Formats: sequence, C-alpha cells, structure tokens
Amino acid sequence: TDTSENGEGKTVKTSTAKRIVPVHSDLIALGFIEYAEAARERGGRRILDHWKPSPNGDYTATLPRTFNRTYLKHVGIPVDGPHVFYCFRHTVKTRLAAAGVTSDLSDALLGHESDGARATYIHADQFPTARLKEEIEKLKYQLPFMH
Repeated sequence: TDTSENGEGKTVKTSTAKRIVPVHSDLIALGFIEYAEAARERGGRRILDHWKPSPNGDYTATLPRTFNRTYLKHVGIPVDGPHVFYCFRHTVKTRLAAAGVTSDLSDALLGHESDGARATYIHADQFPTARLKEEIEKLKYQLPFMH
C-alpha cells in the first residue's frame, strides 16, 4: 500500500487496481490507522514500510513470499500447504458474496475487473465511498481478542 498522495513509485496491473478501499471498523479498532500514521511519521511511503522490494523494485513478489515463509511458519500453518497469502483475497471475495454483496461491489473493493457487458456498463470508480464502507462492514470475523 502506498501512502503517497500521487501513488509515486507504484505500479498496478489493471485500471481497477487503483481504488479507494474503506478500512473495516475491526481494523480501526485494532489500531490500523495509528499504525499507518506511524509509518508516515517514520518517513515511510508505504504502510508496510518494513517490507522490502525485489531487486527490480517489485513488492508483489516479496510480500507474499516473505509472509508465507515467516508469518505462516510462526503461527504453525504449513508453508507448503493450501493456505497462502493470496487466500486472503479469495476468502474476502467468498465472504462478501455470502453476505449478499453484489459482484460489482466486491470487484470494486478488491480491484477486480468485471466481465463482459458489466465491464462496459459498471464503472467501479463511481461507487460512493460510503457505499463501499457499508459493504466492507458486512465482513464479520470472530476474532477472540475483539469481543
């Protein structure tokens, strides 16, 4: 995630990847906003400023690999198993659908491109941020330390 206003130094795969994603209230309660502000105060351009890019400057390769090799191992999840970094996106997409969020809105939240005619008629960047916030709040996680 890039904390700069203009996205300097950031590349995206698709036009839908650059988007506004509201922060879920559970993440706010866990201190995400303060964490992001601390990164900015340290002079970091990215919220996860301690993650380092690959030699060619690509963060998308090193972040998942480092996460899979360090964090998963730390919490006892097999690093060669089916649960890896990208499972987060799959889980969010599935849980949004289960909560009744339309594909158009979940695509807008996740930065996915819509298929077929929907891609022509639905402009994900036109969804109001308040509406996206309403939809992201439909995600419910039963975190033992939250309640």
